[in-house]
Amino acid sequence: MIIFDVYNLIKKEQFCFAYLDHFSDEFMDPLLSMQDARSDTPRKVKKKINYLMTECFQNIVRHSERKDEVFENFFSIRTPGDDNLNTTINPVRKTQKDKIINSFSTVKNLDKDEL
Repeated sequence: MIIFDVYNLIKKEQFCFAYLDHFSDEFMDPLLSMQDARSDTPRKVKKKINYLMTECFQNIVRHSERKDEVFENFFSIRTPGDDNLNTTINPVRKTQKDKIINSFSTVKNLDKDEL
């Protein structure tokens, strides 16, 4: 996909932010402020989104195991229409695989109100 295709994909979104660089806790507050300012989401939903964003971002800060030249940490949040999409990518040890899968299963089984 070329950059113009990416642009056409995200230009209609209410909010789109992607970050690929050094991750530390000091970046979290400005990110939350930026997302809050750009989103028309109701306050109750914003609180849940902020919580999820914080957890995902802190996961990268606290649990990334290694850094190599091929694989970098990545964080993004997008708001296409009424949806809120959060993506994080970070390397972890293979020994953590089952624990991570169980965590995702737990979240996946939550209903809308539980989320």
